[in-house]
Amino acid sequence: MKKSNAERFISRFNSYKFERKNRISKIYAISIKSLLYVGLVILCLAPAFLSAQTETTVAGDLIYAREGSGLNAVLMPRPQDNNTEIIFYLQAGTMYESDSLNGVTSLLNKILSDKIANAIKNDKSGLNQQNTAFSSYSNTEQTVFKFVTTSQNMQTCFQLFRDSVLLSNISMAEVARARNTTLQQIEDAKHDLGKIFEDKLYKGLYVQDHYRFEILGNPTRLKTFDRNLVLAAFKKYYAVNNTVIAITGNFSALSAEASMDVVFKDVLKNEFNPETITKIVDLRPMTYNTQFVIEDTINNPEFQMCWQFPGTNNNLHESYCAFLLNAMLNDKNNYIQVKAAKLGCKKFTVQYEPNNFSGVMRITFQPSRQNMLATYQFITNEMLRLDKTMLNEVMIGAAKIQFKKEYNALKKTKDYPKWIVKHWVFNNDAYFPDMCDSVVSIGANRLEKFINNYFTQAPHITGLKISKADRNALKVDSFFTDLDQNVGKYVFTYPENITSIVGNDNNTKLQNLLQWLILNPDINIQVNGFSDEHEYRKATDEDSIIQFMDSMPTFHKVTSELIKHKPSIRPELARSAKVVRYLYEHGIVAERITGTAMMFKSSNNQEADDNRKCTFTLNKIHKSPSLFEYHYGKKKE
Repeated sequence: MKKSNAERFISRFNSYKFERKNRISKIYAISIKSLLYVGLVILCLAPAFLSAQTETTVAGDLIYAREGSGLNAVLMPRPQDNNTEIIFYLQAGTMYESDSLNGVTSLLNKILSDKIANAIKNDKSGLNQQNTAFSSYSNTEQTVFKFVTTSQNMQTCFQLFRDSVLLSNISMAEVARARNTTLQQIEDAKHDLGKIFEDKLYKGLYVQDHYRFEILGNPTRLKTFDRNLVLAAFKKYYAVNNTVIAITGNFSALSAEASMDVVFKDVLKNEFNPETITKIVDLRPMTYNTQFVIEDTINNPEFQMCWQFPGTNNNLHESYCAFLLNAMLNDKNNYIQVKAAKLGCKKFTVQYEPNNFSGVMRITFQPSRQNMLATYQFITNEMLRLDKTMLNEVMIGAAKIQFKKEYNALKKTKDYPKWIVKHWVFNNDAYFPDMCDSVVSIGANRLEKFINNYFTQAPHITGLKISKADRNALKVDSFFTDLDQNVGKYVFTYPENITSIVGNDNNTKLQNLLQWLILNPDINIQVNGFSDEHEYRKATDEDSIIQFMDSMPTFHKVTSELIKHKPSIRPELARSAKVVRYLYEHGIVAERITGTAMMFKSSNNQEADDNRKCTFTLNKIHKSPSLFEYHYGKKKE
């Protein structure tokens, strides 16, 4: 929060305290000699004194405190609450891990949280399980330790966090114990359908970067972690100047500040600058639309569609657009929601997950069994043309009003400080407090450009949760099956002198290839047919293929060279042309399909077998606006 926008907080301490920055206290008269002596002491101690002082500001219901130790805190006193929540946030998560260190954050969280939990359980800290609840977790960007207790226990919680986390001594036995527990959790997750579904979503969204979202880590890597490696990560991230405290509930702000002064003033800052650890390599965007199916015990089939969106740290303004679009899509009166309801859709919700480095827009819907395919196709198509259905002043205005209403309601809850701390980047806490004004200021042109970049042209992944019985009864695999970028690696194989697709494996691949091209309308395909020199040079009885090729501009140019004597055709060309015809006859337009043909020589039977095939080359069409449109917008009709 910018201090120019907030009034200074004036603390009332007792009369024996000297004046400190942002705090005023009473100083009683003393002799000139004593005053000179005190002045000399203050001058001598000034550097240490200034480094330890606390800066505080007030913004609405919040009090911001920055301790001299580098610790930041957001305080929200709520006298109406029964308890006090004290939450410590450290900027430590899988986003800061390299591939070789994947899982070290989760391992450290397990070690350190066990220390706190054991101290409470054994009543060694002044806290116990009757007066204090404790929990912790790690995610991609933060490690969190949470206490729910009474205000009288606040300083004790500070001390316990300081001693168990910031000043912790980690042994090899603790590393080994946490590693074994984590490995067991990874093994257990293999049988957790919810975890399996989420893992597949993130692997589809982030492909080679997906390890950054695997909180527990890679089991192969974890087995190699020793104490020195864990200590190196601990010393880097678990520092007082890499910590923000959010305190809400029934407590005194003055007492909280005084306790923080006492507990953390002597904790040394780390040598690193917290800014340096947040400058990580950007996550690479996904390239294609993909989909998968998970059999679950769910009563109703449920689709989840996810798009990569910008994080609040790597693209501030685009993330505000994402919040506005989220409000628009959740409006029950918009065209998509109304039509989906008419199709029998039981659920349609949209959620923007605004992380700092990469956000996710997730649409969840439950179609009726009768209109499952129709609902899926409708929503998929509508997401590609949001600029034509959603971008009008009425819908944008209604979304802004709803967003402002929900934001102002959130500001009054104890969750508000959590949102501020979640997006606390470096020493800048302004993202979430400034959000409402920023979202309300978004214009139609800016939102249109955002939708074009992140919906119209951007790929997505769709996951389907469905019971085994529904999967079979609704014949789901005929229109929705597992499809990812490996479609481009398909190879159709053929017996000698055969040019038609044969075998269940090849037929399944052909159906998947068609679904892939329907799912990815911005993909062109080149079908590459091959043959071996030992095959017949001519494939006869191919009149229909020759007529089809004559009708296709991309083939018509080469038919005179490759079709020597009608009605015969070379096998490599026949193989390519038959796949092209199948795709064309099932709705893939001719402009998206090309074909090639080539014959190879072989020296043995294995090489001959390898030469009888079809392969595929996929190319993405970039739908770029003209320079005029880019700079000035679309021409007015």
